[in-house]
Amino acid sequence: MLRFEVISSSQLDYLLDNPCVQIIDVREKCLFDKVHIRNSINIPYEELSKKHVVLPQNKILIFYCAHGGTGLLAAKEYFDRGYTVKALIGGIEDYSGKNKVFDTCS
Repeated sequence: MLRFEVISSSQLDYLLDNPCVQIIDVREKCLFDKVHIRNSINIPYEELSKKHVVLPQNKILIFYCAHGGTGLLAAKEYFDRGYTVKALIGGIEDYSGKNKVFDTCS
């Protein structure tokens, strides 16, 4: 049983511009550079899982990855550390919102 909320694409789009929300992409930087969700920051899961990464505790943290599993792991870890968290269902592969940003340099 999850002790935090999983959210859909439409719920994420609704929260996207909220200054009390921080969206975190936990995929590798090369994948983030190709496509990501607007306003998200990239902190690969391997870095996030280290105890020295400190995120703002006064914000709702929304984690996502490629398919959803790693985003859920990150959300659980930060929930256990006392943060308010959510995870995107299905990751960016299932994200059907209007806020995907694609690399325009390729």
